[in-house]
Amino acid sequence: MYLPGGDAGRVQACRRFTTTYRRPGTLNGIRRGGPSPYRSQPRRAARGACVVLSLLVHAGLLAWSAYRHSPVIAEIGHLPAGLSHLEHGRFDLYRVNPPLVRLVAAVPARIVGAATDWSRYDPNPRRRSELPVGQDFLRANGRRSFRLFTLGRWACIPFPLLPTAHAGRSRWLLNVCLPCSV
Repeated sequence: MYLPGGDAGRVQACRRFTTTYRRPGTLNGIRRGGPSPYRSQPRRAARGACVVLSLLVHAGLLAWSAYRHSPVIAEIGHLPAGLSHLEHGRFDLYRVNPPLVRLVAAVPARIVGAATDWSRYDPNPRRRSELPVGQDFLRANGRRSFRLFTLGRWACIPFPLLPTAHAGRSRWLLNVCLPCSV
């Protein structure tokens, strides 16, 4: 931009601007080096650390709750349904819900060798045999079934954490977590 008076005009215009408008954290409106008062790395790191800490606390509370509380009636059918998906490749049990969570929950039970009893399994779509199969699962595993349900719940802990990580990935995941891992 051309100002009348050459360089003297520019200096005069700059002085007028700095005397009428002073930004916080500056001396007479002129930034004097150092980190910007608006975007400082320590503040971003602290904010990211707070988000990571809150996610860890959330995951810890979910893990404790999964260990402490007994399975609800729907879970009794979900875990054997996930095992049937893994073992047989069929999605007849609990076909009213998407199978992803059941599959993830069934992986630890499959790894530790959960006992299964498919004697009351009925592939007829008009009959829902999830709960009878779940009762057979409880009988086959006895007291060990509570540990299997806990392992299945622990495998599903990332599901409530993923939306938070996805929503803030551009702010804290890229700015805090990735530079720490490099």
